[in-house]
Amino acid sequence: MLWNPCRMFSSKVVPPLSFGSMEYQQLFRVIAYNSQYVVFNKAPGVAVQNDDIRVPSHRRQQGLFNLLKEVDPSLRPVHRLDKVVSGGLIMARNKSSAQKFSRNLQKGGNYGYPFIRRYAALVNSKELKYSLNVHFNTETTGVITVPVEDNSNQHETTKFMIPGERHKGRSLILLELLTGKKHQIRRALAREFNSAILNDRLYGAQDCCEGLRGSIALHSSFIRTRIGQTSREHFIPVQYAHELWDGFIDSEGNFSERIQGLLTQFWE
Repeated sequence: MLWNPCRMFSSKVVPPLSFGSMEYQQLFRVIAYNSQYVVFNKAPGVAVQNDDIRVPSHRRQQGLFNLLKEVDPSLRPVHRLDKVVSGGLIMARNKSSAQKFSRNLQKGGNYGYPFIRRYAALVNSKELKYSLNVHFNTETTGVITVPVEDNSNQHETTKFMIPGERHKGRSLILLELLTGKKHQIRRALAREFNSAILNDRLYGAQDCCEGLRGSIALHSSFIRTRIGQTSREHFIPVQYAHELWDGFIDSEGNFSERIQGLLTQFWE
């Protein structure tokens, strides 16, 4: 579904978004919206925040948050995705909702508006080797717990599941963030699983797909929210960089019913 900002957020005429020569449907798609928030499917290579001033001016991009706020100033960021990561991104539609999502990010549990983010990643099957920070609960599920540098009292914590899906030497890993440090999943797989995410050159992976250097095989695939007594689940298809996910998705970017079921249930 192509987002119509005029119909969705405002009765007044709003000029179409632009990003250089790219149309905004190449930057994001709308997955779902309601009175509290919007779920976007962000393309890889699109910055969520404005590029740092240290980036050369001819390559500097305006962040997606700023672009969307030009359409509707009431939109507020809830969380972030790395520039090279694709998939589900929530923006709140009012100040109160933004504060409640933020409260849950800070305190967890049932505080504010609880929400869960689950990711799919591809790694090299042959390189997998687990560190002492990887703790298995079953043969296929566990937790990665890594002390935060310079603070031994804090940890980066990530749940994972290895569903046994393989194709051409690549393995699918499902992950859920329990804390939200920058590059947490990317760093955890590269260091604790000994296998960087496919195409993640920053953490040691080799280029695997020509023309996709701005993309890695990490996708925000599933979001669950709970507002009051209402729980909503959102599956986010892989709508960009299909080549990275060859053998794991169908022609419309959807994972199999089995994988979608695992994303829903995980190991709660």
